[in-house]
Amino acid sequence: MEGELRRVKVRLRMASGMVYVGRIYVEEKRRLTDVLNDERMFLAMTEVEETDNPRKIPFLAIHKGAIESVCIIPEA
Repeated sequence: MEGELRRVKVRLRMASGMVYVGRIYVEEKRRLTDVLNDERMFLAMTEVEETDNPRKIPFLAIHKGAIESVCIIPEA
């Protein structure tokens, strides 16, 4: 059974140079690195913003192999 989920706001820089800012859901007892390193090939993001596009994307599936860096953005 899955645990409670918490939202983590992150900035992803892709190998293509594209940057996305959005939220990833992580189980309460897991770390973001656990999600990044699990067996799933895609990472689900919500409330996504692209650096060069002002509109919000409700859902985006990101191929983990295309991620260059990840930065957690603290929320107030």
